[in-house]
Amino acid sequence: MGTNSSLLPQCKRSKTMQSPSHKIGELVAVMSDKFHDRPLIGSITKIREKDVEIGWYIGTYSGLWKKWMGREDGKVIQITDNIPKKNIILRDIALTKSMRLPQQTIATLKELY
Repeated sequence: MGTNSSLLPQCKRSKTMQSPSHKIGELVAVMSDKFHDRPLIGSITKIREKDVEIGWYIGTYSGLWKKWMGREDGKVIQITDNIPKKNIILRDIALTKSMRLPQQTIATLKELY
């Protein structure tokens, strides 16, 4: 398991995308009570009954997105967190070839956040 950034407390908002059909590698947006000024995006790395492990990406609405990397025991690894499935607010996000969010995805995320 990767470095746990512990960024995400339980979400109190009701807009969720809970589904038993989450997939490993699926890129999703996550709601957090701590962060409202930028999207929280990551890929699902593990699936459990009520939560998922997310490998975080770092980026901005208009900028590039890349895996958020850290170090553990001298190795470079992706930063991860365990989050409740109910905190996933948008699924099946696809970045453009230039690793940016499509305009339609940006509009949807701004509406949700």
